[in-house]
Amino acid sequence: MARDANAFASAPTMVTITLLPASNATFTQSTQEVILSNSSVTFTDTTPNANISSWRISDGRTLVGRSITLNFSYSSTFTVILTSTNTLGCISKLVFGTVVVRDAVTSLNNSFSSAIKIYPNPAQEYIFIENLTLNAQKYTIIDVLGREVLRGDFAPNNVANNKQIINMQNLPKGIYYLQSIDNKVIINSVFVKN
Repeated sequence: MARDANAFASAPTMVTITLLPASNATFTQSTQEVILSNSSVTFTDTTPNANISSWRISDGRTLVGRSITLNFSYSSTFTVILTSTNTLGCISKLVFGTVVVRDAVTSLNNSFSSAIKIYPNPAQEYIFIENLTLNAQKYTIIDVLGREVLRGDFAPNNVANNKQIINMQNLPKGIYYLQSIDNKVIINSVFVKN
């Protein structure tokens, strides 16, 4: 039995499709710059109707969550990329942000070492250090191979009197570098132990 090809045809149906422009993903961050010792930064996806928030960090991490907190283990400028997906599965345009993580020490400066006096130089048992400011708190002694051989805190009363004493009796003979942090500046000085 032959069928008429038009028997099942129906009148054309009009379908209207409305394309909405892609929305931009948006986020807030708690800060744009942190010191390494306190490097926690919180990011929150503020994209309207966001359902899934995916974060990529330039150090290789990928995290998912409406709000994330990042901690950093080294100084650098990190890029953070948010991809936000709504409940219909539509992806918002990517958005980028940056975080600058800095060392607590802001500079390495040898020009201050001329203001600091270390004596006797060469030393045998003790070295005396003068002209430190009240901000000087810690010191490190490093040998010529770059190894830390001694570390300590300056005595607060002695800093106020502008004079410190460091016991060198247990160090072998050689050339050493004294590093002290004074007002977030590393001060390097060289001395010899006989």
